[in-house]
Amino acid sequence: MIAHSDRQHDRGQIITITSASAGEGKTSLTLTLGMSFAATGRNTLMIDADLVGRGLTSQFDLLRVPGLTEVKGHGTKVEEVIHTTATENLSVLPAGMRLDFDPKQLSRDGSSRLLDELRKIYDPILIDTGPILGSLEADIVCPLADMVVVGLSRGTSPKIAQAALARLQQLNAQVAGIVFNRASMQDLTKSVSHVSIHSQSMRSQSTPRNTRRPAAPLALALSTSTTDESVQDTPAEASAADSNRKTA
Repeated sequence: MIAHSDRQHDRGQIITITSASAGEGKTSLTLTLGMSFAATGRNTLMIDADLVGRGLTSQFDLLRVPGLTEVKGHGTKVEEVIHTTATENLSVLPAGMRLDFDPKQLSRDGSSRLLDELRKIYDPILIDTGPILGSLEADIVCPLADMVVVGLSRGTSPKIAQAALARLQQLNAQVAGIVFNRASMQDLTKSVSHVSIHSQSMRSQSTPRNTRRPAAPLALALSTSTTDESVQDTPAEASAADSNRKTA
């Protein structure tokens, strides 16, 4: 479910994607959201703030170029390390080359100033950070986001999931919702009606091939949640699409 965020947005929206533990598909989710937002014409930036996993950086083969660690550690100008991608309207700020970078250098005040600068140019900004249970980067950037999306994969224990949500609550992070990755069809039929699945399937079949691809349902929900006071259900196909993607 995607819930309303009480924070005000007169500039670019910041969405942080985290997970309870490693390997739950958060980087794939970030990529999916990034491409979907970009497809609607929005100037989208993805930031790799997972300084251990560096999955987003690896996806774009940017492991050996300057990035976030150089901006925070060496004072490199952020505009010098942002890269465009093959997808129109989609850019990426990689993690950087410094493997010895101390995440403590990502101070909350400094990170807030950096994000305020980027807000003036990009909307939305998607931050792929480390797992909330055990990642200092996540502790820093999750409270700075307008909303946080938590990726959980099939098999994650309820105890771990609850611990992740409790940690986000302690940080006063605005949790927008949870995306269930690698869901089976049996899982989906337990959470949505047959009519919902059938109607989405019929809609997909009736869409002309040459029309511009609309934003994915999850991206649309995140776009509207800051202005719509009501709670919205995220369509099941958002989880189904992620379940077929390679785990970050």
